[in-house]
Amino acid sequence: MLRTTNAINKGAVVHVIDNDETVRDSYALLLSAYDYIVYCHESAEGFLRTLAANNMRNLGCILLDLKLAGLSGLELQRILIDQGF
Repeated sequence: MLRTTNAINKGAVVHVIDNDETVRDSYALLLSAYDYIVYCHESAEGFLRTLAANNMRNLGCILLDLKLAGLSGLELQRILIDQGF
C-alpha cells in the first residue's frame, strides 16, 4: 500500500485526550504515520495544565474522549469555549 503525505497535515498538531493508554497510543501511531505532530494527554486536567504551562493559543485539532475521570470531555469543551478557543 502506497502511503502519501498531504502537505496540509504535515506538521499539523493533534491533541489526543483519553484515559485509556491503548487508545492514546493507537491514535498517536496512526496520526504520526501521516506526519501529524501528536500530543497525548491522560486527562482533561493534564491537558489544561499543559495548555497553561506552554501558553498555547493555537490548539490545532483535539480528539477528546467524552468519558474521562475528573473533568468530562464535555466539561473540557465548555472550558475551552469559555476561554475563547
